[in-house]
Amino acid sequence: MDYDVLITTGNRASFLLLSIPSLLTQSRPPKRIIISDSSDNPEETRLAAQQATAGSPVELFMIRMPRNKCVQANEGLKHVRSPVVFIPDDDSIFFPGAAEAIMRIYELDT
Repeated sequence: MDYDVLITTGNRASFLLLSIPSLLTQSRPPKRIIISDSSDNPEETRLAAQQATAGSPVELFMIRMPRNKCVQANEGLKHVRSPVVFIPDDDSIFFPGAAEAIMRIYELDT
């Protein structure tokens, strides 16, 4: 079973350089990372996300939204393709093995 990740952010590109690599180094990385961005400078966010995902097979999908976390999340959810979605904060760091442990629980549910 696959999972996608949806991150809402705004003016915090540097945080993505820490949070995204913690997702990509999981023993079970996401299929897709969706970033719903409300930054004043969306180019900075785009470049940080591209840098963080460089060389990874994970698909990066970015959308530009007005500053409103709920609106950003709701719009981002429209772009989820996997049966499971994680919605961490933009400054969340996943410990090694966290995604595997979470997905193991989902896969127990028949």
